[in-house]
Amino acid sequence: MNELDQLLADLGAARTKTGNQKPASPVKNSTAQPTDQSTEGTNADGSDEHLDADFAPLGAVPCVKCKELIIGPSITTTAGVLHPDCFRCADESCRRRLVGQRYYPVDTTSSNLPEPSFYCEPCFAQHSLPLCHYCQSPISSTYITALGYTLHSDHFFCSHCGTPLKIEEPFMEYDRKPYCEPCYRDMFAEKCAACGNPIVGECIEACEKRWCRGCFKCEVCKEPLTHSYFTHDSKPYCEKHYYTTIKDNIIPCRGCSKPITGKFTLNAGHRWHPECFKCGFCRTELRAPVTEQGWIRTGVGMSAGSAGFKNKDDIPYCDACYVKLYA
Repeated sequence: MNELDQLLADLGAARTKTGNQKPASPVKNSTAQPTDQSTEGTNADGSDEHLDADFAPLGAVPCVKCKELIIGPSITTTAGVLHPDCFRCADESCRRRLVGQRYYPVDTTSSNLPEPSFYCEPCFAQHSLPLCHYCQSPISSTYITALGYTLHSDHFFCSHCGTPLKIEEPFMEYDRKPYCEPCYRDMFAEKCAACGNPIVGECIEACEKRWCRGCFKCEVCKEPLTHSYFTHDSKPYCEKHYYTTIKDNIIPCRGCSKPITGKFTLNAGHRWHPECFKCGFCRTELRAPVTEQGWIRTGVGMSAGSAGFKNKDDIPYCDACYVKLYA
């Protein structure tokens, strides 16, 4: 046998040996989502290199991530089969391998991530769960919403003393921060002009001051002022003690005998509340100049009905009644 015949015989034997070998199959690892992945297999040389399609054996499948054929170990997920090295967290700051880890498929329709993509458990929490306003950590258990913020239940506390607060119980707020009632009173509440304590709840503004509702009382008799009150030297008085306290300064109305503290009508040397200046007989309201400085009008005036009025013993009468009574 010459050298050419020997070469052909060797070539035929090599082809027969190659044809009898079975093609390699991907190692499948069925998973659920989220799931615990088992570890990948290894090649004979310890590598998991991607293989060119021209050299792929029968049964090789493409990786759903990189689209290259898988030769050797593989990972089967809900999205398809991947190279173990392609099976990584989609968060660019993480990129950890997910083999043997719990993973979560990403809804790529609402993100800019390619299909398919996955998150590891910490990144899934970071991207999908609400963050606590206080610690900026994902909230995976019970939480509360207060003052427009979401917080872990144990992170809702007084911003000053740290006392835990409950959303179902009253708490105070200042500058969008929660406070217990004692701290709020001490730090922010206005002080009552009478007792000096912080005012919490309803208050009364009077005499250029603020008062607890129960502390707003007459300066003399200490009776609560619930309806009307009078002021003297920035202090509140009931009607009775207002008159007695400043009696030397009182200028009473000629008609009702009550003090005049605002506008008045001056007629025949007497002052009248504008609404008290009426005909002394028929009680028709009379028209006369109204002033805060005083205006003397005697003898003749004009009534509300455009009729004149005349005085008799310093009492005004409309023309009709004056004629009827004194003409």
